Amino acid sequence: MKITGGAAKGRRIGRPGTGIRPTSAKVREALFDILRNRAGSGTFLDLCAGTGAVGLDALSRGWDRAVFVDEDREAVRDLERRLEELGLRPRADVRRASAVDFIESAAKAGEAFDVVFVDLPYASAEAADLLERIAAGGLLRPGGCVVVEHAARTPPPEAPPLHRRARSYRYGDTVLSLYIEETGRQE
Repeated sequence: MKITGGAAKGRRIGRPGTGIRPTSAKVREALFDILRNRAGSGTFLDLCAGTGAVGLDALSRGWDRAVFVDEDREAVRDLERRLEELGLRPRADVRRASAVDFIESAAKAGEAFDVVFVDLPYASAEAADLLERIAAGGLLRPGGCVVVEHAARTPPPEAPPLHRRARSYRYGDTVLSLYIEETGRQE
């Protein structure tokens, strides 16, 4: 696996550990093309990070900060090593936690992100619940978005209250579904 764009483009980021399905280079390139028109910088949350390839690409492409969350001890250790090797550690925060635990603690701490990228195992049915928790916890900055990667054979998760699915983009067996806050709602 390699970084697909930015300052570290072409640098190797190693191989995924056992049981980790990394986001393909083609899908990562497409993701950042989509995000370029929405948010090209700011704070990027790579939830269920695994190899961290998506967040590493965000940092390489100039995002100010990336937070990586994964509950697997080996994945977190490998990610810490990759960040050091690529010289990206100063702009990264790696947390070992489940997605639900992280969302709860981030909401309590008042953390907010410009983009939340959710890449659960394809067999997981947790995406709709995570979307609701992200929305309820106020984890998105104004104008921010959530992107859920899921299998093409699986319908996109329902949007949480006061949000909508803006669009889905298909790349072979993978789909990126983009969620944003409804505009024009009463505060």
